[in-house]
Amino acid sequence: AAAAPPDRFDGPLEQAAALDHAAAVTDARLRLADPESRARVLLERSDATYEAGSPPPELLMDVMELREELEAARHEQDAVTVTRLREQAAARRGRHLARLSELFGATDPDAAAVTAELNALRYMQRTLDQTAD
Repeated sequence: AAAAPPDRFDGPLEQAAALDHAAAVTDARLRLADPESRARVLLERSDATYEAGSPPPELLMDVMELREELEAARHEQDAVTVTRLREQAAARRGRHLARLSELFGATDPDAAAVTAELNALRYMQRTLDQTAD
């Protein structure tokens, strides 16, 4: 897209085509830059569909406890505990990303397992996003 920006074309049809191409390249770059979005793209390429859902009950309970602990630490203005808990959440997110990488490394990725990991990753990311300073 950078080699042929839309304003370098004379005709309106060529400009429109170049603009469409540039938009498609930008969209692809954005989708692939985000690990969750990239996993969805890979899942789609394996002819499976991703359906957002709840994480496993044990993860849901862990996330709820983590959020409660974070809220209490923030209320008490305990920056050390907030940092520690956020680091724990980030580490869990990293484990879910690693597991997705393992799943996609298989010849035939298990779509149900990928979906479960994506849901878990989504919950961990939301926890981090909602507890950011």
